[in-house]
Amino acid sequence: TGSAQLAVRAVSRARKMLFYRIAMEFSYNKLEQIRGCVKSLNGRIESEEFAEIVRMKHVLPVGVFPEFINTVRDMTSGSVHPDIISEVEILVPVDR
Repeated sequence: TGSAQLAVRAVSRARKMLFYRIAMEFSYNKLEQIRGCVKSLNGRIESEEFAEIVRMKHVLPVGVFPEFINTVRDMTSGSVHPDIISEVEILVPVDR
């Protein structure tokens, strides 16, 4: 029916993508740079803890991880080492 077709069109399409869940620790002076890097590579920040250092967990698409590693190494002179905690599948909206 017409209303069913409208409902189907209104629902966004999505596909599953493989992401790495990553943990890292770094100094406050790198916070905005690292946030920007994660977001620019279509990542999502899941948590941030603030103490003497910043502890961040985020997810990034598997395919951009090498670029992320290189960028983080460059911006921190090799002092920050992102650790892959797990792999996770996430639904990502698909453009029509």
